[in-house]
Amino acid sequence: MINRYENKNLTDAELKTLHELQDLAQSKRSWIKMMDLIHESFSEVMLKQGKTPTDVIANSLVGKCYFAKFREWIEAEQSNGGLGLKSSSWVAINRAYRLVLEHEYLRNCYATVSEINTVAAIKDISFPSESYEYKQLTVFKSDGRRPDNSKDLADTRNEINKLNIRNSELFRDYENEQIRNSELNKQLTSLQEQNTALTSENVRLRETASKIGDMGFLQRLLFVFKSQ
Repeated sequence: MINRYENKNLTDAELKTLHELQDLAQSKRSWIKMMDLIHESFSEVMLKQGKTPTDVIANSLVGKCYFAKFREWIEAEQSNGGLGLKSSSWVAINRAYRLVLEHEYLRNCYATVSEINTVAAIKDISFPSESYEYKQLTVFKSDGRRPDNSKDLADTRNEINKLNIRNSELFRDYENEQIRNSELNKQLTSLQEQNTALTSENVRLRETASKIGDMGFLQRLLFVFKSQ
């Protein structure tokens, strides 16, 4: 094995990917991003069932870094081109990541590897399919308690369902109020237009009356005649 900075087998893009993976491997908060990049960059290795053929390894980034096995690359020191992860850490990360792939909401929960695997280890309860169930279970575990035959989860789910129904009712009332407000605004606009028209007509009549007031008798008769 040679230093990652001296590996002439890698393109600039491949070297950039390896550097990014090594940086991510040092951050516990970035483990999902790291696994996404590993699956993207090493799909030919990760997606193989059972033992990966030697030629597949050799033609992958792992092989180009002079590793014969994927796990060797995972556990090798970063100075030698590996990720520098302990075997137990990789097993835990891989286990948690499989659950992330099955439950996409975990990406938005800022969940740690340990937290996900701890929830998954709770007996007699399927892994939560919704984020609120997951958060409820993490609360139970942090308090040192365990849901009693999922009763607490069921109660939580019922409460959330009630809140969702109430929110729907409130939103429906809001929409109806918006419709009423829209109708009132239309009526107000119509009244304003009528008022503007009446004001204009009133001004015109006042101007006409003023003109007539300044006319003599014959001029008034002539004006009335022309107006008909």
